[in-house]
Amino acid sequence: MSDDIQLMLEREFGAPEYVSAIGVGFGLVPVEDGPASTKAGHPVYKEIEFCKKVVPGDNKSVACQPATDKDRQQFPRSYQAFKDRNIKPVDGLPVEQWPVINRAQAMTLKAIHIHTVEALAEGHDGNIGALGQGGRELVAKAKAYKEQAKDGAAAAAYAAENQALKDQMAEMQRQFLDLSARMEEEPRRGPGRPRKDAVA
Repeated sequence: MSDDIQLMLEREFGAPEYVSAIGVGFGLVPVEDGPASTKAGHPVYKEIEFCKKVVPGDNKSVACQPATDKDRQQFPRSYQAFKDRNIKPVDGLPVEQWPVINRAQAMTLKAIHIHTVEALAEGHDGNIGALGQGGRELVAKAKAYKEQAKDGAAAAAYAAENQALKDQMAEMQRQFLDLSARMEEEPRRGPGRPRKDAVA
């Protein structure tokens, strides 16, 4: 049922940067239709769009209820992913693939709805206690990882742009040399003077 709803990390639409992102997901949940069940004499279910929200690091913060227009407007990325059926776990590096922690720590993090290093970095100070001993240090490392990844992406984009400019300059230089060679060749032939290869 609601356990099948996969979550994405998303900040409420229009919220400032200092507001932490939460895990949000939309999905179809079968709910019994009371009147239809009474009329049919057996349980009749219909699928209803539900919205599930969790605060990373707080395993008591799970809310799952029928989706409202407000939910859809507040979390447009998650809703679009659900509509496109392109639903995937929270964007980022899965905690089990982060070499900084061991398997037990990864399982502990997932139990409190922290599935990626990015979600850990977004962890609210009030929920750090749920991470146990060394929780603050883990969050600090996750934040450092996130910054490093952002810097790495910027450096990669800069390098790609720099390479494109170098390629463009090399092409322009090649065209210039080609044009220069052709211009040098032209004056050697006087007006009306036939080419060497044209002479019998």
